Amino acid sequence: PDPAWRRAVTERTARRIVTALAAYLIVALLAAIWLTAGDLTSSLGDAPFVAMLAGGLTTFATIGLVIAAKAPQNPIGWLYAAGGIGMITGLTANEYAIRASTNLDVPGASYAQFLSALVIVPSVGALILALLLFPTGEPPSRRWRVVEVVIAAGTVAGIISEAFVPSLFAAGLDVFVDNGVLRAEHAFWMFGFPFLTLHYRIARKPAP
Repeated sequence: PDPAWRRAVTERTARRIVTALAAYLIVALLAAIWLTAGDLTSSLGDAPFVAMLAGGLTTFATIGLVIAAKAPQNPIGWLYAAGGIGMITGLTANEYAIRASTNLDVPGASYAQFLSALVIVPSVGALILALLLFPTGEPPSRRWRVVEVVIAAGTVAGIISEAFVPSLFAAGLDVFVDNGVLRAEHAFWMFGFPFLTLHYRIARKPAP
């Protein structure tokens, strides 16, 4: 028999939830595009990467929302939507953090940066779980339920760890002047070890 939560999700309820999530997805995506366009650390060379990333995540989320609306009892749709929307939220929060770090009039840089790192954990967990349950919404066999529980438990543990021990996965943006040039370093750490540092040269965009 289906779990109680599956029976409780009617098509009407699912459509309402999907509509709300779709509206949020559009707002978050537009916000990410607007923030990226006004980002002093971005250049035209960054545009293809940002476009492909945003397009891929939006596609994941849209596919998930369509499946959730048509088959609300199948968790695949909800997991795809959660993964895509969560990643878009992280992208938007990251772009806001960069804007706030380079513009002192914009508040909340540290909170946005924390949110950007936090939402990655459940988003990745949702996508991994979706792969396990694809396409029926059930594990391949009873023995795979152990893997399902491990993924879910690992995701919850990751969220708690990220919330209370941010050093497990952390990011920092340092803006400074070097020989009269405004520069920035966007560094990322995992388990206390640096694994990626992006270097930016900040300049005003030429007038059209």
